[in-house]
Amino acid sequence: MQQETQQGQLQARQQQAISFDVYQLINAYRLGTMIKEYKNNTGSKMVLGIIYIISGVICILVGLFFLLVAISSGLISLLVATISLILTGLAFFLN
Repeated sequence: MQQETQQGQLQARQQQAISFDVYQLINAYRLGTMIKEYKNNTGSKMVLGIIYIISGVICILVGLFFLLVAISSGLISLLVATISLILTGLAFFLN
């Protein structure tokens, strides 16, 4: 018990021995305070990546199907929409 009291008194003396300049620097740089907490978000990024890949593959497959329909029917307007759908699918897939 006496040893704990001596340690407490020693800590109190050490805290009183800090000069004003050092105390000012500690407060200026906020030493010892938590600024930002690390949050692991690997799982959510992985799920988002899987969703991008699936939607990209779906867009590419639908675009290829429409491309075959556009080529066989000769519709130019469907061909432009199909190419943009395929490019969107590639962007999702590569994202």
